[in-house]
Amino acid sequence: MNLPVKCTYCSEMIVQGEKSQETNDGALLFHYECFIRMLAGSVGHLNKKCSCFGGTQEDPPDMTKRQAAKAASDLYHQIFEGDFYESYLDSLGIHRQVFNFN
Repeated sequence: MNLPVKCTYCSEMIVQGEKSQETNDGALLFHYECFIRMLAGSVGHLNKKCSCFGGTQEDPPDMTKRQAAKAASDLYHQIFEGDFYESYLDSLGIHRQVFNFN
């Protein structure tokens, strides 16, 4: 792929050395963090404070779309790769054994 190119999600340029993700057909290109944000949801969603959970929080209002995507991606990885994961599943009423995640 020829860089720089505009990210489909945030419209900022993806430059050489940045992690990126393209769609299977190669038609769309995203910053990696923007791609994760589209799949996992906003910081508010990951914190269970968005409208899905009866709240109003979405992306932090003082951040650009790209900054909010980075924040959501960081939180996503913290939740699903860190020690926080077990308590997060418990808070949703999901138990690890049910899915055999080991």
